[in-house]
Amino acid sequence: RIDLAAMPPEEARKLLAAYGVADSRVAAIIDWAAGSPLALALAADAASTDAGWSAAYSPDRPDILRALLHRLVETDLQDIRPSALGIAVVARSTTPELLQAVLPGEDAEAAYRQLASLTVTEPLGGGIMMHELVRKALLADLRQRNPDLERDVRRRIADYLYERGVAGESLAIIDMAHLVENPLIRW
Repeated sequence: RIDLAAMPPEEARKLLAAYGVADSRVAAIIDWAAGSPLALALAADAASTDAGWSAAYSPDRPDILRALLHRLVETDLQDIRPSALGIAVVARSTTPELLQAVLPGEDAEAAYRQLASLTVTEPLGGGIMMHELVRKALLADLRQRNPDLERDVRRRIADYLYERGVAGESLAIIDMAHLVENPLIRW
């Protein structure tokens, strides 16, 4: 595995310009892609073929997310356990302990090593997190394919985090807040 840092904004501008995108949409595309060269290339392709598209107004364009998913499934995700991947796309941070709690009876350490080896994950505290754009694409796919599974995984993660919070881990609230998607409830 080769860890690639996020592409700096100036390099991202050059990449977008190479695709012929050098207009007012560039800043929003750079923010949306969060430095991911793959996301930048997909957004540049969308922007160059659709002059009306802007990452600022329609960041979750289905064709871009489908292209991202297709690319990931072809490369990174072929051998990843779907159950562990589902946890990683719902949770803010994935740890072996979380995997063990949500998937009792499975080899949590092996699942964690698989997830940690992905090019779309990075360390966060004592765990790993998925690149936000990838997480959103995979979460949307999970919800579309199996909404009951997504709700069950979310509930199991919330139960685990609640237990951690009751046990005195005050930072568990950050991970719990991540599970809340209603903007009226989030702070």
